[in-house]
Amino acid sequence: MIKNLLFDMDNTLYSSKNSIETNMHKRMVRFIARFLNKSEDDVTEERKRKLPFYGTTLEWIMAEYGFSDTDAYFQYIHPDEELEEVDFDPGLRPLLQDLSKTYHLSVLTNAPAVHYERILKHLNIFDLFDGIYGIEENKLRGKPHAAAYLNAVQDKGFTVENTLFLDDLPKYIKGYTALGGKAVLVDHEGRFAALPLSEEAPLERLKSVYELPALLDKINSHRTDMH
Repeated sequence: MIKNLLFDMDNTLYSSKNSIETNMHKRMVRFIARFLNKSEDDVTEERKRKLPFYGTTLEWIMAEYGFSDTDAYFQYIHPDEELEEVDFDPGLRPLLQDLSKTYHLSVLTNAPAVHYERILKHLNIFDLFDGIYGIEENKLRGKPHAAAYLNAVQDKGFTVENTLFLDDLPKYIKGYTALGGKAVLVDHEGRFAALPLSEEAPLERLKSVYELPALLDKINSHRTDMH
């Protein structure tokens, strides 16, 4: 029985059609190019090659280049004006409020506090989550490391079995399903439509979190039918 809903934030709680992800990636590349004294094109190519082996871009440059000024990195990637890159969604708060009547709500993101607090408050949903676990709360080793999921799930007394995880990236979905958990891929623009759903992939694929209540009804009715 699902009791806890664990949400990724960026491109999951809000649509990937917003410009923020593209702009964050540009800022990452620009910052790293300056740090490494390389061209942005070279950094873009190297990042593409290296990211499959790391949970985040930050983890890559820390591991391979000894980078340590995380505060400077976070402040550059997440300036105040990033709020202008995410549209306010008036329907999101009522949706989550309704879900909170039945389920515990929490967030697991690889973003730092400076970003997740700003965005969740901008969307007027910060207060609806009892537990927000960002990259700092996971000692800079976030998804898909097992400890990041388990920290977010177990901190409030839940288990992988009774927690449904939602994310927009298959890489992070697979990190959770590898622990035996049920997960949902939120794919607003059909970026991963060609990927088959399998034992190793998510339980379901949604176009937005607005489809979540119907999925939860299906999951719960299925369990009822089994008893």
